[in-house]
Amino acid sequence: MANDGGPLRRWLAAQDGPVTYASVMRALAIPYMNILMQELETMMKSPRPARPLLAARVISRSHPLPNRGFFDMARALG
Repeated sequence: MANDGGPLRRWLAAQDGPVTYASVMRALAIPYMNILMQELETMMKSPRPARPLLAARVISRSHPLPNRGFFDMARALG
């Protein structure tokens, strides 16, 4: 993956709505959840507009919101 979340950002932007963590990992061949979490964090920190909002599209199967890490990072980024 690119250090600005490029492939992840482009894939998320092409989706019509929320997607699960598992579906992102399958689609982008990301082998471990911690790698996906790092990519989402990198994408959120990038200076390009709308990246934090794209990261919010990734949700859990059991809960229709991003995980706590998204909210912690959004709060840290202001």
